[in-house]
Amino acid sequence: MNNCDKYIEKLEEELSSLKFEENISTPKISIIIPAYNVENYIAKCLFSIIKQSFKDFEILIVDDGATDRTNEIIKIFSKFDNRIKLIEQKNQGAGTAKNNALNQAIGKYIIFVDSDDVLLPDALKMAYDTISQNKVDVVVFGAEGILEDKKVNCSYGIENVPNEIKNKILIQKEKYIFKLPVIAMCKIYDREFLVKNSIYFQTTKTGEDQIFHIKAILLADKIFILDKNLYGYRKRRKGSLTSSKKKKDNSVIYNFYAIKDFLQNTDYPIGFNNKVLNKYFIKSVSWLGKCADDYRKIYFQDLQKLCEFVSKNYPQLYNREIEFSQNDTYWILKIKLGLIKLKKKFFKN
Repeated sequence: MNNCDKYIEKLEEELSSLKFEENISTPKISIIIPAYNVENYIAKCLFSIIKQSFKDFEILIVDDGATDRTNEIIKIFSKFDNRIKLIEQKNQGAGTAKNNALNQAIGKYIIFVDSDDVLLPDALKMAYDTISQNKVDVVVFGAEGILEDKKVNCSYGIENVPNEIKNKILIQKEKYIFKLPVIAMCKIYDREFLVKNSIYFQTTKTGEDQIFHIKAILLADKIFILDKNLYGYRKRRKGSLTSSKKKKDNSVIYNFYAIKDFLQNTDYPIGFNNKVLNKYFIKSVSWLGKCADDYRKIYFQDLQKLCEFVSKNYPQLYNREIEFSQNDTYWILKIKLGLIKLKKKFFKN
């Protein structure tokens, strides 16, 4: 028996020792998990959910064309727990996977979990109690960082959220939108609210959470900020293949245009819209340094077009008529000095 077979045997043994709920026809929560090549993490993710004190849920897990044993492990879990529903699709990315599951979900509320992350103990109970008792569209909570199974600091931690908005309904959404975790996780949503407002994920390779977060926060009538870390966010070790992988897509530029189109159809002040666009414009410029060497010239062409568009339609982003952080100012100066300087920096040959 090889190591993989021993792992499967041990997994089945642990699952057989647990007691599972009978099939729940109308679950209170639908938990959506996109999964791709996470054979080393998916079991920990699923155990963290099925061992929750709150049992009234369904798990919609989407195999996004995994080429390792992810699918096999999921099927073992679903054999023991009929609350787990496997959705299979060709590799199309996490955004499409989450959209597919969202369209099939039947729970009153929705929680998104990445397949290499976990839910902390009693997370479902606290999230459900908060959203049902306060009758809000979205509840925001925080995350603990996990590095090689040890607790570490995390930028999505609730301790990074201003104290004045914790454990209460958020009033000034414009002021605090980027003080909240800018991810789809770390939240529980009213499903009807998402469907009614057509809040879905971008189908880009990366950054599919960005416009989802913007829409959910700005379109929600009521948002509650729960002063708890309920989510375990796995951070990959520096130097690992995943953490060091260079980017080969222009999703961040695509997100700028998508967010621009959305904001144009809202009643938020122009000044606020410009601040949001500024954030994603700067992100688009800084993304150039993260691109893989063989993709950088392709990305640069799209970046040039974006800079021309912003210069023509949003000159205030160039003329510093809105506030920038120190890091933002650095990149704006780079742009104002001309894209030729950026070209010299990144294209030496």
